[in-house]
Amino acid sequence: MKTKPTLLLLAGIISLFTTILFVGQYIDPKDGDRAFFIKHRPVFQQYFRSPAAYHRYESVELTLTEKTEESAFQEFIAGTGVLTGNNTFVPAIALIQLTLTLLICGLYLVISKRSIKHWQLASQFLLNIFPTGFAMACICLKDDSTVTLISGLLVVVVNVFIVHLFTLTGITKKQNLVPN
Repeated sequence: MKTKPTLLLLAGIISLFTTILFVGQYIDPKDGDRAFFIKHRPVFQQYFRSPAAYHRYESVELTLTEKTEESAFQEFIAGTGVLTGNNTFVPAIALIQLTLTLLICGLYLVISKRSIKHWQLASQFLLNIFPTGFAMACICLKDDSTVTLISGLLVVVVNVFIVHLFTLTGITKKQNLVPN
């Protein structure tokens, strides 16, 4: 059975909206590392940090913006156990890869006028979960805009390449050779 590109795009847009609402990043107050996590309720805020942790050695009154950031950090990070080992990195990778799979497959199929089968779509997701996880780990380890840009581009290129391989007609169809 083949999947319609417009349904993939619609599902991709819904998945993108869900990813934006439920996947966030926080800055660890102990060592300053960035990490991805699943939020316990949907909010548009993406980055969470603790201003109080950065001012812990100084006697500084937090501004209103910093107090808002601190309360969001306490609610989403400290209050949910994310810092104490409740690791939600893997579900965040899966949600991001689901969004990438649906959007890239949908766009590629609309542009190329090809089709993809359900098993190929599932294989696309499973094959690309590892490069996406590796890229997200690189982004977390080296918190730099260049690394983020290069890792993101590589993930997109790998996703497009695998969709292209799956949709090649010469690989999936047998040619009938009739002897003369």
